Amino acid sequence: LGVQKMNTATLVMVNNRLVYNDGFGGTLWDLLPIGIDDVEKIEVVRGPASALYGPNAATGVINIITKSPDQKAGWSASSYSQAGNYNTYLATGSVGYATKDKTWSFRLSGNFDQRDRHHVDYYTREVGVYRPTPEMLPNGAANPIAKTQFPDYDLATDKKALSAHAKYASKDLEVNWLAGVSRSDIQRPYFVPTFYTLSTEENKSNFTHFFGKWENLSFSADYNYTSNNTHEVFDFDFKNANANVDYQIPVTKNFSLKPGVSFHFVEAISTDDYLYFSNANLTTWQQVDAVSPNGSSVTNAITSGFVRAEY
Repeated sequence: LGVQKMNTATLVMVNNRLVYNDGFGGTLWDLLPIGIDDVEKIEVVRGPASALYGPNAATGVINIITKSPDQKAGWSASSYSQAGNYNTYLATGSVGYATKDKTWSFRLSGNFDQRDRHHVDYYTREVGVYRPTPEMLPNGAANPIAKTQFPDYDLATDKKALSAHAKYASKDLEVNWLAGVSRSDIQRPYFVPTFYTLSTEENKSNFTHFFGKWENLSFSADYNYTSNNTHEVFDFDFKNANANVDYQIPVTKNFSLKPGVSFHFVEAISTDDYLYFSNANLTTWQQVDAVSPNGSSVTNAITSGFVRAEY
């Protein structure tokens, strides 16, 4: 038995780059390599938007736009930090430079997020009580995989990320290159392994994104590698690649046509040979061989063409 507690019907993007999880749906927010100091604005489309944004936008779209490195000529720096109880430390900082005419610019930023749980007990779903540790099963027997599932009982979030943005802009051409890495350890109700409502994840992500515009031609290409390891539940690696090109053709002052092509590729790679699930009586764990053992993978590729009329 496994219960997923993730919003799988809202599409999330960062600078128009898809960060939606192709394997299980939803968004691994702890892997977004941005902090509050990196955000310029957040665009939200409420309600069904699949006609424009794809099949994952059933209930809406969230697009996070980060700060452009050419906002100010010369050197610049900024930071944002917080500290509080329960070992809470949040810090973001950036440094950037733009030439006097803002033709060339770059921005380097990093963020850190550490928080402990304010309620360290574990809720047992079958019995309906809180336990100080997850070391006991609902029937009172010892939990043999408690230490591997929950290596740090106090952990809420431990995230580190680094990202870079370089930009070239002239009268007719604009080119952006972004790249970033993020690492996180987190406890949350993501994939719930039956007995306790929390699970521990160890996640990694690396990405690169190239996009821009030349006169009426717009282009974008990105690659993302994600490792999603939910201890003793699921362990997968994902490789994503996307490419989009479209060209706007002005017909009249208020009417235009925009033809384009799009490509999406994902590979899911299993890194587990077995999983743990509860038995039928919910009294102990049983080891189950993975249908897709360590090293096996499945791929999916979609190529599409489109024409959009805008008035």
